[in-house]
Amino acid sequence: MFPEPVLRVAGIEVTPFSLLYVAGLVAGMWLALRLARDQGVRRTLMIDLAMVGGVAAFVAAWATQRAGSLAGLDGMPGQAMVSIPAMLAAQALWLRIRPNARRGQGEAQRKCESPVLDTVVPAVALGHAITRVGCLCAGCCYGTPAWNLPWAVTYSHPASSSAYRGVPVHPTPIYDAMANLAILALLLSLRQRAVFRGTLVWVYLSTYGGARFVIEFCRGDATVIAGALTIGQWLSLAWVTVGGAVVTRRLYGSARSQSRQPR
Repeated sequence: MFPEPVLRVAGIEVTPFSLLYVAGLVAGMWLALRLARDQGVRRTLMIDLAMVGGVAAFVAAWATQRAGSLAGLDGMPGQAMVSIPAMLAAQALWLRIRPNARRGQGEAQRKCESPVLDTVVPAVALGHAITRVGCLCAGCCYGTPAWNLPWAVTYSHPASSSAYRGVPVHPTPIYDAMANLAILALLLSLRQRAVFRGTLVWVYLSTYGGARFVIEFCRGDATVIAGALTIGQWLSLAWVTVGGAVVTRRLYGSARSQSRQPR
């Protein structure tokens, strides 16, 4: 829709996608720092986690796109379905192997009221929602044709990434952004009611996996493999299966522990 650069900085052309990508990062970092302050987690720890997660997400996205290119596949979902788990896994590993990380946790954190990664995932959902609007501007992650859909969008610019220029399509980036905002609201409502460490992490993975599975039916850039499902849908099923299994097991274990306590 708006793929052309809107300004030039030091000879570098800046597109709406770039601006919204940066806006997503800034908004996500702002929310993470605000939640960290409320939970007694030090600012320096969150900044370190942002750097570790950013590097891991970039490497995972690059590796996935590279693997897709070598395999001759299009529509590899490296931006979300691979990079987000890689980011969270790298942050969890960093928290375990870095001795100073535990000293960066405040008193509330040591009492396990809210683990560090549960502070990170709401920020991921917010940043993800904003960057998806950038996808809409660039014409990437476009939808399938939707001639009679009142809210369909049409990409007509020659620089658009859409393969359906001039054709009304599903605004799948907006679907994705709305899903992330709904999940963000859910995560924030669960923050003070988390019943086990990592509640929000696994809830995010399972809920976004389910939402992405549905959205993929409307994606026009997805690659179908192994039957009628796309690469993104197979990865979504993995997210839902693992996340749902962990949540179910932890809730069951928590219920059993409470039932065994003397009354």
